[in-house]
Amino acid sequence: MRKNQGVRFGILGSTQAGLPDGRPVAVGGPGVRVLLARLLAEAGQVVGTRHLIDARWRSTITRCERL
Repeated sequence: MRKNQGVRFGILGSTQAGLPDGRPVAVGGPGVRVLLARLLAEAGQVVGTRHLIDARWRSTITRCERL
């Protein structure tokens, strides 16, 4: 897990966020989780809009293909 201003993030497995005392923080739906994971994976770097759009829509296509 990566710490950032008192909130802990996990991106291996499902995207998670939690407070230092262990309480979970609601992250949002699958699309928000994909965007958060992408931003965390690129922490400290500028992530372009195109990369975020691609990450978001690629996750939707992958889920639809599994159906």
